[in-house]
Amino acid sequence: MKGTMQDIFDIQEKVAENVVKGLKLYLTGEVKKKLAERGTENAEAYELYMKSGEYFARQTKEGYLLALQLLTEAITLDPGFARAFQFKTYVLAMLYRAYDRTPMFFDEAETLCKEALHIKPDLFAIYSPLSQIYMYRGQLAEAEETAREYVRKDPQNANSHFALGFFYMDTRQFAKAIAPYEEAVRLRPEYRVCLLNLAIVCDGAGEREKCRHWARVALPYYGHHLKLHPDDEYTRVDHAHLLFWSGRIDEAHAAAMKFTNLKDGGSLYNAAVLFGEVGDKPEALFTLRKAIEAGFRYIRLLKEFLTDEKDGIFSLQGTPEYEEVKRMVEQIEAEAAGS
Repeated sequence: MKGTMQDIFDIQEKVAENVVKGLKLYLTGEVKKKLAERGTENAEAYELYMKSGEYFARQTKEGYLLALQLLTEAITLDPGFARAFQFKTYVLAMLYRAYDRTPMFFDEAETLCKEALHIKPDLFAIYSPLSQIYMYRGQLAEAEETAREYVRKDPQNANSHFALGFFYMDTRQFAKAIAPYEEAVRLRPEYRVCLLNLAIVCDGAGEREKCRHWARVALPYYGHHLKLHPDDEYTRVDHAHLLFWSGRIDEAHAAAMKFTNLKDGGSLYNAAVLFGEVGDKPEALFTLRKAIEAGFRYIRLLKEFLTDEKDGIFSLQGTPEYEEVKRMVEQIEAEAAGS
């Protein structure tokens, strides 16, 4: 009996050992999976990467600069963190787009792209900022093909369709941007920024009913975000635009009149556009000047707004205020040409 009991104990102990071994293997597999998803085994580097996303989401110059700082630190901690390289490239492209027209950003961004693909050849997300780099260099054919390649390589990823839609939107091919943006929303219905961009391109393409539809779909997402982040000035302006496109024009104008504390150049430029759309041209001109003084440097958009006879401020041409802002834009253009 004693021997039999010992045998039972031995069997139970063996079973317990196997369970523990199996559990260890399972946990190890789960950890490896999580680490693979994160792209780094360095917890601090990953934390910096995630925090950079929060700053980037503000879509302000300060936010972009803080994101770049954190991503640089993350790469220093883990030089093999390909996703940090990819995201830094994207931030550089967006910083160049609106605030800092420094050509050397392209050299750094291309180096980051190559390094990211060297580390992780299947990091298809790199095609998004790479497409933007080509676009801002004026290599439009390469930019479009790169965005299309992203879609071909990762067709079930909403971000790939967003990248193609963004190319068409930023090159003013609004009608072409609608389909890829709609596909991105089909794959990811809560894609807040994409919903906003859909309203923008539908408006630009003259698709008024579609614009109204997507603006109304987007409004609850923007309203919810503002409840959680009431100090997000960029989203406040976007929310007011959505009110306008939804047909709630008086509400949009009332919201815009509360934009007295905006500080970021991009937010101020978008606010100026909204004032132009609701017909308040003097306020649009005043706000545009504030945008330029705050560092907004997207020359093409500035020039378009000056000459737009419908939603811009062209009707104020000849006034001292208009001519002064026009001189400011011309100076920015000359500085960019000489850099």
